[in-house]
Amino acid sequence: MTRLACLLIALAACGGSSRPVAQHAAPGDGTCHEAGGCEAKLETEPKFLLPDEDHPAPQEPSLVPAETREASCTDVATNLASIELGNYAEDGKLGPLVSRYRSSCAKLKLSRDERQCVFEATDRPTVTWCAQRMMPGAAVAVVEARECPEIAEQMRSRMNAQPGQELWPKQLAAMQRSCEQDRWTIPFRDCVRSVPFPTYITAYCGNAAPAPLRRKLEDRLAQIK
Repeated sequence: MTRLACLLIALAACGGSSRPVAQHAAPGDGTCHEAGGCEAKLETEPKFLLPDEDHPAPQEPSLVPAETREASCTDVATNLASIELGNYAEDGKLGPLVSRYRSSCAKLKLSRDERQCVFEATDRPTVTWCAQRMMPGAAVAVVEARECPEIAEQMRSRMNAQPGQELWPKQLAAMQRSCEQDRWTIPFRDCVRSVPFPTYITAYCGNAAPAPLRRKLEDRLAQIK
């Protein structure tokens, strides 16, 4: 048998075999071909249950401000060590420094306000402003109380040049008290003197004041009605 005859026989054999044709339902005829049926299974239990003893209803959120915990000498020492060494310092370096600052805090008998201020501080200048005794050799210049009436008079002159506001006299009095009692820093005083609108002092000069000083002034102004 010639090679050409063999090739023709092989082709004929392949062409003669037929593969099974997949059966597909016509689109949209609604026929189900699943052995278990095609109905969607619905949950028999409700997804959200009513409150019971095991699952009480959530309590209403409290609108009462959370009580601030009084900072201890340990809190003061931990924050000071973190400022000096960073938050990820090794325990071998952090421990002795915390111990030293805690002893210093107790020895100096920092007041409650000083401890809270140092605990909330985020940098050494603020710590020095809060409690200079904790930072020997460092100093932060503050405004003397006798300067405050003059500063207030300058603010009053600028206020008088603007349209009248009923709260301005009260705001001015609050700012003068803050100057006399809250130990304004020199940079903050200089910024206050340059602000054309005294009502914007906390917004324009906030970065010139330690954060605790800024909060004290904001609290004074917030109480004005």
